[in-house]
Formats: sequence, structure tokens, C-alpha cells
Amino acid sequence: MSESVEDQKLTAIDVALLMLAQHAESFPDVRGMDEQKLHFLVYFAQGHWLGVHGTPLFDDPIIAGPNGPWIPSLEALRPKGHVF
Repeated sequence: MSESVEDQKLTAIDVALLMLAQHAESFPDVRGMDEQKLHFLVYFAQGHWLGVHGTPLFDDPIIAGPNGPWIPSLEALRPKGHVF
């Protein structure tokens, strides 16, 4: 029996990579995504999941930055060549 998303423990990076893949599929002519937009989308995914399921989607901390939510663990995507 395969695990559902509810049974898995995701990280903020997992969610961000899913968002980037969906963005690339939906907008093939647009390269990348604004980094702050990615942080917002992952933040909103966390909030939506928490509201619907009552448990967090991931355990990574989210910081209230001057320009909106900031998820420090997403910094790990930068040096690996992922395009935001």
C-alpha cells in the first residue's frame, strides 16, 4: 500500500520543488520564479494544509521578514542551481 501525502513528512524544500515543477509545467515560456513569490507560495501551502488537516505540512521554521514570510531552509536550493 502506498503512502499518501498525509502519511509522509515533507520538508519545505519538497513543497518548493513541487511548486517550481508545477510553475514550469503551467508556464513553459517563463523561466524561473521570483524567490519571494516561492516563499509566499510555500507559506500559503503550509497555512492551507494546516487549516484543512489540522497538522503542519512541514516542520521547517517560517520567519516573518520585512518583505513577508521567509523560509531559511529554501536557501539550500540556491547553490544547487535551481532556478527560482
